[in-house]
Amino acid sequence: KFFLAVICAIFYWLIGFSLAYSQGNKFLGYSGWAGTDIPYDKYSFWVFEFVFASTASTILSGAVAERCSFITYMAYSSIISGVVYPIASHWAWASQGWLSRDLHYQDMAGCGVVHALGGSCAFVAAVFLGPRIGRFQDGRPVDKPGHSMSMVGVGGLILISGFLGFNAGALGRVSGQGPALGRVIQNTVLGG
Repeated sequence: KFFLAVICAIFYWLIGFSLAYSQGNKFLGYSGWAGTDIPYDKYSFWVFEFVFASTASTILSGAVAERCSFITYMAYSSIISGVVYPIASHWAWASQGWLSRDLHYQDMAGCGVVHALGGSCAFVAAVFLGPRIGRFQDGRPVDKPGHSMSMVGVGGLILISGFLGFNAGALGRVSGQGPALGRVIQNTVLGG
């Protein structure tokens, strides 16, 4: 996942943030490539949005694991984080995007822009790539037992900790948002 984060950061910085949030039209932004027009007070917003782009690409990893090469996965992830996700986020979250402006689309924490988009990309990849390598032998499924339950537990704790910050950050600010912040954290914990 480290290399994925690096690749996503590079492509989101080069073209993604500009496609998503620079001046443009209702379909995409088209200025400020490679971070040239990011105001000083928007760098934290860039980091937050980069995490969303990286998450959309990370959703793909579960679908393509053991189905394609690492290079193919990195290439697909760079396209998602650099082009596909930024255009979708422009439509839904940029003030001039056609979904947000014309249809008043609401997507607080990325259920559509991040998760549905990542899931759709994962579905398309799984359909094209077929079953996992070694999943079937002579037409019969091969059992693949789990590996380390303690690592599953650690991964779950890391995931819930990350989602608490991820979802709470969707409010845009913490100061003066106590009740809303509490509701976001409550729903995140109860939602699993």
